[in-house]
Amino acid sequence: MPNSSNLQLLKYIIGEMPATCSLCRSAIGGNSAAVTTGDNCQHVFHRNCVIAKLSLGPGVSVSEAIALKCPTCSDAALPGIASIMKAVDSLTMVSNKTASAVSSITSDVASIKSLANSTSDGVKALSSELSDVKGSLEGFTARLGSLEQTVAGHGALIEGIGKRQKEMSAALEKRAAGPADTSREASERIVRLESQLLASQLIIAGIPEDPNEDLKALVRSIFACLHTTVADSELIRADRMGKRPARGARFIAAVCTSTVVVDSILAAKKRFGPMRASQITASWSADIFINVNRRVPSSLQKLRRLIIEKCPNLPPRSIWVANDGVMVRKSAEERPFRIVCEADLDQLLQ
Repeated sequence: MPNSSNLQLLKYIIGEMPATCSLCRSAIGGNSAAVTTGDNCQHVFHRNCVIAKLSLGPGVSVSEAIALKCPTCSDAALPGIASIMKAVDSLTMVSNKTASAVSSITSDVASIKSLANSTSDGVKALSSELSDVKGSLEGFTARLGSLEQTVAGHGALIEGIGKRQKEMSAALEKRAAGPADTSREASERIVRLESQLLASQLIIAGIPEDPNEDLKALVRSIFACLHTTVADSELIRADRMGKRPARGARFIAAVCTSTVVVDSILAAKKRFGPMRASQITASWSADIFINVNRRVPSSLQKLRRLIIEKCPNLPPRSIWVANDGVMVRKSAEERPFRIVCEADLDQLLQ
């Protein structure tokens, strides 16, 4: 049974229905001039219009050509397909850009999260350090208050020595006409009191002076050279004594917290032996010796100088200051004398 296209063409051939070319829109005349696409789209064309439209060669069948590709349907679909392809390309480009942006945002979010975690850890560490600093500061404040009280106590004791000396001197002047043993007993008590109050202090001689010197750090370096351990809190202060001379250097008075600290330092100095300045600081001369001794009352120092003046036949090394008097050894065979006041010189000169 003929299909609808063949029937349409048949009707056209027998003259019942005119045919129009779908390309040129003109009537088709003659059987040989018309070709149809068949069941695909049922378009009718002039044979020459198809040859021209599809640019067919002489050996190409027009019927087979339009069966594979309808000239009318292809032309009508091409603009739509081109538009669709262009839209697809645009969508693909937008999709790629969106994916790239999403990937970048994801990376930024991960970086921000990592930074937030690092910042959180830093804040926790800083809080811990601040707590430690606060605890250390509170401890330091407490130690500083205790140290200030100790310094104030030492200052009061030293002031009390001067006041006590004046009172005892005034009492001795009033009782000068009294028995000699009473005067000697009073002098001995004063010397003993002064010695007890100064027992926690050291005198360091031989250290060159420097306008920018840190005396406490310098004294601590001397202790370190002696291989003795003294805590920072056990050294209260260090000061130069008296006015600076034209030549040489002033003594350093180092105030410690107790006589136990002073005894340990003196024991270390005895074990160490002679100490030279170059052993503390390399730039200092090796010819300078550093002497470390317990501080003694100035009255005993004056008494020693007086004995050296009154007894020129005795070597100065045989006259030394002890805790409660001046010791004098007249000969290697004799026991040393203990001189407390000037009145004791009579028995020494005999």
